[in-house]
Amino acid sequence: MNYILQRGGVYYWTDEIPVVEEFEQLCQRADAEEDPDQRLGWYQGLFCSCVKKSVTFLRGRQNYLQMEELGLYAAKINPLSDWETVTMEALVFLGWYEDAKRCEGWLFFCMCFCPAE
Repeated sequence: MNYILQRGGVYYWTDEIPVVEEFEQLCQRADAEEDPDQRLGWYQGLFCSCVKKSVTFLRGRQNYLQMEELGLYAAKINPLSDWETVTMEALVFLGWYEDAKRCEGWLFFCMCFCPAE
């Protein structure tokens, strides 16, 4: 069962996925928030949650090319987060070590994820 469809380069949820309704309710809650800072907080939380779940899904399918793309995109949207580690992880699994070394935070990534030599 595919829960996500792609049409014309855009991804859509199918109606069969139960979380769509919950996600839409959270979006409505964010839209209804009168305080702009609170509204932004809601949207940032939803964005981060979606990225984390997507990374877990892509990692499980070993789809490291899309995982790298998602890490790069998320880091542009929220540069003060640690999305660079997603990009680095994908590059390492793809065997593109030199590219991974050029990423911000490479030293931290190695201390956390790279095996000891």
